[in-house]
Amino acid sequence: MNITAYTNNKINTLNEVFNSLTPNTKTAYIKAITDFYNFSGLAINTINQTTIKNITDYIDFLKNKYSNATVNLRINALKSFYKKLSVLRITRNIFDDIKAIGIKTNYQTEKAITRVLTKTEIKKLVTYLENNINYYSNKRNLVLIKLLANTGLRISEALNIQLQDIKNDNGTYTVKINGKGHKERTIFISQEIINLINEIRAGQGFIFITGSNRQLTETEFYIQLKRAGKKALNRHITPHIFRHSFATNLIKATGNFKGVSKYLGHSSTKITLDLYDHNCLSQDDIIYNAI
Repeated sequence: MNITAYTNNKINTLNEVFNSLTPNTKTAYIKAITDFYNFSGLAINTINQTTIKNITDYIDFLKNKYSNATVNLRINALKSFYKKLSVLRITRNIFDDIKAIGIKTNYQTEKAITRVLTKTEIKKLVTYLENNINYYSNKRNLVLIKLLANTGLRISEALNIQLQDIKNDNGTYTVKINGKGHKERTIFISQEIINLINEIRAGQGFIFITGSNRQLTETEFYIQLKRAGKKALNRHITPHIFRHSFATNLIKATGNFKGVSKYLGHSSTKITLDLYDHNCLSQDDIIYNAI
């Protein structure tokens, strides 16, 4: 979807509109906007003709097809797009009009903090993989699950870690993560997980790879985790559930809401629990909470 002709070179492509976003978010936003224009029948040279009805019809379509979380993501993509166009004086921000007349554009989702695994459930899943360790993928997935459960990393962040990224400072292992919004943070990794990583990988390159030596994808892990979750726990689980579980357990253990928010790389404490406490977490806080 190229918008060069209409914007007089203020923006060349949608890629430039969302240049500050992470690759995954950018891809999702571009797809959302493209889908909106396909649905509404608007052409790129008629951006300034977008009506409130175009938006509300699209929202109704989304609500009948997707979860509230997906609806919110699609709407947020459009909000960001029209806000950018408004700043560049390409067109008005249609969402200002929508807000002015009180039309709802954000929908309640289940609180992420309630979608968790208990420590007992995580240990049960780990035990299942340990008992089926004859497959390389199970051994690798065991290490990945332990890393996710004990660090609160996003799956995309974990899969992008390379062996040379891990630093050892007198037995304290850390890795710098460039998370959402290009926010950098430091993650502690326990000696136990370092030992497990050393069992599956050596040298340099991505830690989590396939049998054909290429980087493991989120989709591949999701499918394998879904299968393991069904067999071990008889429930549907996703990679992100370990992040929620980590945050829940760490908050219970430390009462340190602001510290947990900072450690997870959240842009706002409200995303964690809308409460404030201390400013940082110690290595002992993180390692003590290990599964």
